Amino acid sequence: MAEPLAPEEITERRHAADNALASQRLAGLEPDPLVVVELDRYILGELDLGQIIERYLSRVKRGEA
Repeated sequence: MAEPLAPEEITERRHAADNALASQRLAGLEPDPLVVVELDRYILGELDLGQIIERYLSRVKRGEA
């Protein structure tokens, strides 16, 4: 298992994720609900962004997103 993230890193990731979601909503788009859940796991260091993208693209290919 990966080493836990420092509190500062978690704060930075949360800020970046919140900004990305807000930007998407300002553009008139609603973020994919599963991506939002997975972003919480990214913030805590449980997933990396590449994994989130792979999972999303897989769901798109299956017609689930």
